[in-house]
Amino acid sequence: MGQRYFDSHYRFLIETAKAAELMIEYREMKEVGNTFAIEVNGRRRSSISRTTRRCDREILGPLFQVPLFSGSPFWGRQRVSLSPISFNSWNQFFSLRQEIAYRAQGIILNCQAPGGDAMERRESVRSMIQRKYGNLADVSLTDQVSFWRKISGCAVAIFVPGARIDILDRGQIQFMAFGACTISPALDSTLPFMRPVQAGVHYLRCADDFSILLTVVDWALGHKDECLEVGANAARLFSETCLPWKIWRWIGECLDKTK
Repeated sequence: MGQRYFDSHYRFLIETAKAAELMIEYREMKEVGNTFAIEVNGRRRSSISRTTRRCDREILGPLFQVPLFSGSPFWGRQRVSLSPISFNSWNQFFSLRQEIAYRAQGIILNCQAPGGDAMERRESVRSMIQRKYGNLADVSLTDQVSFWRKISGCAVAIFVPGARIDILDRGQIQFMAFGACTISPALDSTLPFMRPVQAGVHYLRCADDFSILLTVVDWALGHKDECLEVGANAARLFSETCLPWKIWRWIGECLDKTK
């Protein structure tokens, strides 16, 4: 595997390869640019690029970029989605998954740091939640592990996407992995094996402008069983698509289709 830059996206994929117990060889490949490439048996088969921008109707970053063979793109496009960044320490995730238990009762979580393109909307949502729910709303920022452990005592968690209003935020996919019910605007995201993230099944949807957010939160507070079901669906989706060996199985299937 050759790489030029080593940022969070590339680290994530490399950590999944380690967790999947794949053998990795590193070397410089200056012509790769802002990507890193995969070679299979000495032949370059694909390159991974970091992006959160749209490509046709395909979204998601990082994107698995499949090269063209026989003059036609794979599935009509050159890009196939991978999992968004979730965890870098997979041992830590598996350990905490045995400890954290979502019960759909307790506080309302909205613990995201305002910043970048999301600063205004995150500050607005934070203020809205505090005004309506007071001490029932937890908007405090903590370390990563404490953030995850709050799942056991929360009724529902609100996520305000960062780079785009319809992107699956890192914090949200982490909470989904632990089986929590989350609320966000509609997510235009596809996971490995072309699995969609579905509103009402894997998360609760609010409007893009958050105008009905409080109504959705109130619904969640009064529907514990439904929230538990949404959380369980989310955890199942994560396990079926976004665990390290699932991600690399998907990459292998994509490579096989380009032979």
